Amino acid sequence: MTDLLSEYTTEQELSEALSVTVETLRTWASRRKGPGGRAKFGRRIVYRKTAVQAWMESQERGMV
Repeated sequence: MTDLLSEYTTEQELSEALSVTVETLRTWASRRKGPGGRAKFGRRIVYRKTAVQAWMESQERGMV
């Protein structure tokens, strides 16, 4: 990824990091669940890393 997109992670990278399929990410997005910060640039779907981190932290708080 170029420096311009360094604040973003691809759908594929995120699915691998979360151990879910790309299809699961897409389902979550359609149901407005999962990480926010989703954007589409041409054919590429990316997630803002800070939004993913915030979502992960919110999931931590829910586990206590």
